[in-house]
Amino acid sequence: MARTSPAKDISTLLTVVTAVVVILALYFARVILVPLALAVLFTFLLTPLAGALERIHFPRFLAIFLVVGIAIAAFGGVGWTVGNQVLDVTNQLPSYKSNIRAKIDSIRNPRSRRLDSAADAVKEIGKEITDASSNTVENASGKGKRAAATAPSAPVQVYQPASNPFD
Repeated sequence: MARTSPAKDISTLLTVVTAVVVILALYFARVILVPLALAVLFTFLLTPLAGALERIHFPRFLAIFLVVGIAIAAFGGVGWTVGNQVLDVTNQLPSYKSNIRAKIDSIRNPRSRRLDSAADAVKEIGKEITDASSNTVENASGKGKRAAATAPSAPVQVYQPASNPFD
């Protein structure tokens, strides 16, 4: 196994220690850094609006006050609307209880009622076909030898039906 130089080991250790110190500093400074980052973001977003108001001869203080007031009102309106929607959903949740339970039951029991009714319809059609074929065989044998003599003979093959629809 090749040996590394002590200087390279110290450099690697110093890099790891520096990364850990920076991450810890950012973690503990998040209380200050997050609001500062939001302030910078809002500055970049709202400065063009304040500049536009200054160009139409609003005083700087009034333009800034107006833009910040509009931004606060917009955020408050969005927060109020979202809060009311959440309250409405939580108030209506008990009325959706039976619907939610039905959906969960349909997930737990994958065989749906529509498939059951379709399977019943296929069984009924199969019964009707077998009844109709047995009636035609009885009618053909009742007509006598003349009907048997004129009917063409064909080899009969019996197939076992599929056990499920995918077979």
